[in-house]
Amino acid sequence: MNLIGVDWGRRKVGLAVSEEGWVEPWGVVERVRVVGEIKEVCRKKKIEKIILGLPEGRLAKQVAAFGQELRRKTGLPVELAAETLTSQDAVAKMREIGLKQKERQVEDAFAAALILESYVERTKKNG
Repeated sequence: MNLIGVDWGRRKVGLAVSEEGWVEPWGVVERVRVVGEIKEVCRKKKIEKIILGLPEGRLAKQVAAFGQELRRKTGLPVELAAETLTSQDAVAKMREIGLKQKERQVEDAFAAALILESYVERTKKNG
């Protein structure tokens, strides 16, 4: 199943895709353009489901509302997935592979990849 992972942020949104179980960061999009970009990626990659990272706290309601908007505008199922500390984990992974500070503009895409990777692993375990 082809999936797209979304790490929602107030200004920008990270995207990652999974095809045949392989997860890779896709890119970072300004929030004002994100629905159109997600629709385009879903069309190109034949995405069947959207996995949206759900933070704890005050942003959770906004993210859930964004998930409903995505469902309406794409016609695809949207599943919310816990995303505690994925941004910090993404920075740590990028440091680990040697990306310099200015190369880390893709941090949100790496966070989306971690959200999606966690979802893929969880679904493999649960059959």
